[in-house]
Amino acid sequence: MEGCVNLLGVMRKYPNMNAVRLQLLLVIYGKSKTTLDDIQRLTGLSRNTAISHLRVLETDGLVSKQRGRKMRYRVTESGEEVVRAIKEARTTNTGNQLEDTNQIQR
Repeated sequence: MEGCVNLLGVMRKYPNMNAVRLQLLLVIYGKSKTTLDDIQRLTGLSRNTAISHLRVLETDGLVSKQRGRKMRYRVTESGEEVVRAIKEARTTNTGNQLEDTNQIQR
């Protein structure tokens, strides 16, 4: 339950967050220095849709971009806070599901 409470607090801190932006954040977190091509390939989003959501994440301070031959995105410290909260909530939820399953089997 604690992980879920932490996730709710983080989500309140970033009211622009939605499922697509969470997915983008997790994709970028999982592959450091992610290019727009990587994002499109891994999410199936169109270029314009991805850019639109990335701008919101950048404005919220969750991702930053590095200019070069190809634009690369990385998760900031604030973005890592959101990812940690998601992982905690998943772990807590999975643990609760396992406890419920064990109780049913008894």
